[in-house]
Amino acid sequence: MSSRFSKKTFKIICKICLVTVMLIELNGCFKHENQATNFSANNFNELKISSQKDILLGKKIIFYSKILKESRSLLIHLPKSYYDNSIYPKKYPVLYVLDGKSSFDYTCGVVDFMSSAGVNNNYQIPEMIVVAIPNKEPSQDNRFRDYSPTQVRDYYQYSGGGPLFLKFLSEELIPFINKNYRTMSFRILAGHSMGGLITTYDFLSNHSIFNAYIAMDPSLWWDNKMIFSMELQLRKNKLKKLIYISTYGKALRKNEYRNFVQMLVKKNSLPFRAKFQVFDNETHGSLPLVSLYNGLLFIFDGFHPNLDEFVNDPALINNHFAKFSQKMGIKFLPPEDLIHDVCVHAIKENPDKAKAVECFRINAANYPESYNATNAQHS
Repeated sequence: MSSRFSKKTFKIICKICLVTVMLIELNGCFKHENQATNFSANNFNELKISSQKDILLGKKIIFYSKILKESRSLLIHLPKSYYDNSIYPKKYPVLYVLDGKSSFDYTCGVVDFMSSAGVNNNYQIPEMIVVAIPNKEPSQDNRFRDYSPTQVRDYYQYSGGGPLFLKFLSEELIPFINKNYRTMSFRILAGHSMGGLITTYDFLSNHSIFNAYIAMDPSLWWDNKMIFSMELQLRKNKLKKLIYISTYGKALRKNEYRNFVQMLVKKNSLPFRAKFQVFDNETHGSLPLVSLYNGLLFIFDGFHPNLDEFVNDPALINNHFAKFSQKMGIKFLPPEDLIHDVCVHAIKENPDKAKAVECFRINAANYPESYNATNAQHS
C-alpha cells in the first residue's frame, strides 16, 4: 500500500517539477523579449531624425454619379514624371482597373516598375495614369450588379447592371478624368473574374471608348455563356481594338477561351490583335498580378526602345516611335526624359560629340515648347 502510494506521489512531484521548469523558462523568454523591445525603443529614441515624409501611392476621390444614382469612389495614381518640372508637361495613357479596392496597390507597382527609368531603365511600357474603381464600399457591395451584363435572378437578384455601369464609365468617369488630368486618348480597361466578364462584354460592344482590354480569368460562363453568342456581331463589325485574355492551368474553361480568341483573330485583321495565355502554376486568385504584367507587355509590344542603338544612331529614335505609333493607331512621341538620358549617354560614348548633338536636336524638335529640351542643344 505504502509502496504504491509513494510511486503515485513521485509521479505527481515529477509533473510539478516539469511545470515549474517550463514556467521559469517562459519567464526568462518574456524578460529577454521585454529587454529586446526596450533596447530597440531606447535606440530609436536616441536616433536623430533629420526628416521624415509620407510616401503616398495616390489619392481617393468620392463623387456622386447621376447615372448610377449613388456616390462612387476612385483611386488615382499618377506617374512619377507627372509633376517633374524638368520636362515639358506631357499627356499619358490611362489604365482603368476594376475591383479597385483590391487591385490598386499591385497595379500601381506593376505599372511603375514597367515604365520607370528610375527602377532599372525598364521602359517596357509608357508611363500611365492608373484609375482604380472600387465596387465594394463599407456600406454596399455592387460587384455582381455592376459586372454582370444580363440579369440572372436565380444567381443574383440585383444582377444585370453592367450596361449602366459601362455608361457611367463612358459618360461620367472618363470625361471627369480627361478634364482634370493630362490624358492621351488611349485607354485600357482591365478586370478579373466578373470584372473580366464585363471587360470582355465591353470589348465586343459597339459603343466602347477603350482601345485595349485585359480580361483575367473572365467569368464567361455567365448566363449560359451568353458572351460567346455575341460573336455573331463580329460578322458585321470589324474590331480594331486589342484584347488579352488569361486563365490558369487547372481551369476547365481553357479550351473555350482559346477557341474564342482564335475565332476573334480569324474574323479580324490588323490593327486588331488578340492573345490568350495560360499560367500553369497560378490559381484564380493569384492570376491578376502576372496577367496584368503580361497583358501590358502584349498591348505595348514594340514600345520598348533599344537605348544602345539610339546612342549609336540617334536617327533611329523617331523611326522607332513612329513605327510603334502606326501600330497603335495613336501618336506616341519619344519620352523627353528618356531621350535626354540617351543624349547624355551619347556624350560619354562618343568623343566627337556629333551623335549627342544630333540627339539633342531631335529632342528639341519633338518638344519645341520645352525650355530644357531646346536649351540643352545649345549647352
